[in-house]
Amino acid sequence: MVMSVNFMDDSTRSDTEKGIGATPTFYLYGEPHRSVERGFVHVESLDDRSRPSEWTIRSHSHDELAHIFYLGAGGGEMLSDGNRLVCLAPCLLMVPAGTVHGFEWQEETVGFVITLATRKFAELTWLAPEAIDLLAESAVIPLPVDEGERVERSALELMRELSWSNIGHDAAVQAALLTILVSALRQRVLPANGQRKGRWLDLIARLRERVKNVPD
Repeated sequence: MVMSVNFMDDSTRSDTEKGIGATPTFYLYGEPHRSVERGFVHVESLDDRSRPSEWTIRSHSHDELAHIFYLGAGGGEMLSDGNRLVCLAPCLLMVPAGTVHGFEWQEETVGFVITLATRKFAELTWLAPEAIDLLAESAVIPLPVDEGERVERSALELMRELSWSNIGHDAAVQAALLTILVSALRQRVLPANGQRKGRWLDLIARLRERVKNVPD
């Protein structure tokens, strides 16, 4: 089950939840912000940054970079623009660019963090147009065990492809990303009206136009 709770009582909130101090904007978490390349894709183990941070990732944001998290074991809470989303593995977490977000993970939570440029996501939606609103808002998408295993295999394949350059590299990266997006599409639960809203919808529409008009 996914729960969303608006924070009302400041006395019970942690510094992460309150966003005490200016919310930092990073490239990747902990790294100074810099310009984002059009085709940027990165994947790493959840353990890489969460364990050294004692399983708490403080509130921050990213310009022009979105996240897709896969949790294979464990769980925790995602703090997103003042809401708390509870997540238990296996699941996917969708985090749009520009969202102020942080995490409080259970110890030894296992998974992957995929980060991609908004322009890369816009390119992918040409092949999977139904995915255009997957990153319209932060969301937790529970997965059946077999679908979780499929996503994990795709994340591992993506990590392998990004570690080298071989014939068909770009196609393999795109295939792994599309497999994960299709899993998210098939497993998410839409609102009763079948529609989602979010600031990313207009942004992606504009980016798709820019991508279409870029000379070859």
